[in-house]
Amino acid sequence: MRWTKTFIPTLKEVPADAEIPSHQWMLRAGLIRQLMAGAYTYLPLGWKALRKAEAIVREEMEAAGAIELHMPALQPIELFERTGRREAFGNVLFHWEQKRGGGKVHFALGPTHEEVVTEIVAKHIAAVGGKEALARFKSRVAVGTVKKEDEADARMAIVSETPNRVSAVYVFKNYNWQLTYDGSKSIFRPLTGKDASIIESKQREMLATGAMFNSISLYNLITNDGPAEVKFEAKGSKKVKGRPAFVVEAKAGKSPSVLLYFDAETFMWVRTDYGRVTFTKMMGTFTNDVVQHGEDQTEVDFYFETTDFREVDGVKLPFKFEQVVAAPIIRQKRVGTITGTITEYKHNVPIDPKMFQ
Repeated sequence: MRWTKTFIPTLKEVPADAEIPSHQWMLRAGLIRQLMAGAYTYLPLGWKALRKAEAIVREEMEAAGAIELHMPALQPIELFERTGRREAFGNVLFHWEQKRGGGKVHFALGPTHEEVVTEIVAKHIAAVGGKEALARFKSRVAVGTVKKEDEADARMAIVSETPNRVSAVYVFKNYNWQLTYDGSKSIFRPLTGKDASIIESKQREMLATGAMFNSISLYNLITNDGPAEVKFEAKGSKKVKGRPAFVVEAKAGKSPSVLLYFDAETFMWVRTDYGRVTFTKMMGTFTNDVVQHGEDQTEVDFYFETTDFREVDGVKLPFKFEQVVAAPIIRQKRVGTITGTITEYKHNVPIDPKMFQ
C-alpha cells in the first residue's frame, strides 16, 4: 500500500481534547477521527489494523472449534419489556414504532444482546415443556447404567430436589463414586489423594454451579428460580456432535460461570462446559536422563453432554449422557469419558435425606 495512494492524515500536535495516550497516538497516526462525542470514523489505516486484529481473533477461535454468528442490532421491543429492561434503560434506550401492513411494529436499537440470549433460553424452556410444567416437579429420580472403560455396565442413580440439591451415585466394580451437592457444599466420595486433589476440587466446583446432570437445579438455574440471580451472556455458536448450537454463558451469584449449549434447531440443552484444568502426573524417581516435562502435564476440558431426548410426564428429558472424567476415576489413561444410559425417570417421589449426605 503506497502512502500516495491512500488517505493517512497524520497530526503533528496532540489534539487538545485527547487526554489518554492511546487516543492521542491513534489521532496523530491518522487511524481515527472524531465525528462527535463518543463517535469516531475509522480511517483507511485504522480500519486495516482493526480488520487484521479481527482476523487473528477469528483464526484462533475457529481453530478452537468456535462458529461465528452475527446478532441483529435491531430487536423487538417486546424482548426488553419481557425482561423489564425497557423501563430500566429509560431514555437511554433508542426505540421507535414503524407502520407495517395495517398495524405498527415497535423496534429497539439493542445496546447489548442479553435480550437475544434470554430469548434462546426461553425457547429452550418452551421446547422442553414450558416453565409451568417444569415447576410441577419438586424432585426427580433417574436410574440406569453407566459405562467406564472396559468394565461391565454399572448401576447408576441421579436424584435431585428443589431448589438446588443433587446427588449421583455410580456403582462401579471396585467402589461407589458419589457426587453430591446438598445446597451449600459439595460432597465427593471416595476422596482422592494429593496428586488428584485439583481434579476433586474441580468436580466440587462443577457440582456447586447447579448445572450438572439433568437435575431440578439446572432448570431452576436457567429459569432464575434458584437462590441466586443468574446472568446470561451470548458467546456465539459451536458444533456439538456435528450439529450447530448456541453458546450461552451463565453465572449464578458467586458460583463459577459455565457455558450452556442449546441445539440451534431443537433448542434442547445438549452440553455444559465447566472449564479447563491442567494437572501434573505423580513425580517418578530421580534420574540424570533427559525428561520431556511437557508430557508430564495433562489438560482436561470438563463437559457434560446429553442426547436421546424423550417425553416424560409432559417434559422432554435426555436418556443418554457423556461425562468427562480423569484419573483416578479411570485407570487406563489420564483423561477419558464415561457414558450413561437412563432407563427410567420418576418425579415428585420422596427422597431419603441421607442421599444428600
